[in-house]
Amino acid sequence: EFQVLALVANGLQNKAIAASLGLSEFTVKIHLHNINTKLGTHNRTQAAALFHAQRKASPSFGRVLAQPSYLALPLS
Repeated sequence: EFQVLALVANGLQNKAIAASLGLSEFTVKIHLHNINTKLGTHNRTQAAALFHAQRKASPSFGRVLAQPSYLALPLS
């Protein structure tokens, strides 16, 4: 869900989010519904605004979590 929210906050549409994460568009919609329920928001725009507000308050917010796990691994 956090990865979906990060991509929504970056302006991606459901189809692009689904392709990026290897999910169906339906799964992305379910994640967005769950995100809105948990955050108390009514739509993707409000959820994205809350994401950006939290990132502004804490610049390191979600940086590692928003990336695929293989990108967070140290290079050897």
